[in-house]
Amino acid sequence: MGVLFRKGDALQALAGVRTVALDKTGTVTEGHPEMTDLVLAEGMDRAEVLRLVAAVEARSEHPVADAIARAARAEGAEVVEVTQFETITGHGVRA
Repeated sequence: MGVLFRKGDALQALAGVRTVALDKTGTVTEGHPEMTDLVLAEGMDRAEVLRLVAAVEARSEHPVADAIARAARAEGAEVVEVTQFETITGHGVRA
C-alpha cells in the first residue's frame, strides 16, 4: 500500500492538519483481524473455552468472529456445529 500525492503542496498542507475524519469501515484497515491473546478466568480450561467459542463464532460473519475461529482451529480445537444460533445486532451472538 502506498500514498500518491499529485501536488507537493498537498503534502505540505498536512503539517497543519489536526483532525482527520473517515466515513467508511476499512478505509485505513485491511479487515483481517487476528486473535493475539486469550485471557481466562481462574480455573477455566483454555482448550474447552476455545472449543466452545469457536463453535459459536464459526457461524458468525463478523471479521473478529472469523479471527477467533481461525485461532481456535490453529490450536487444534474441535469445532462442532451449533444448532441454535442468533445474531443480535450491536450486541453479538447467542447460541
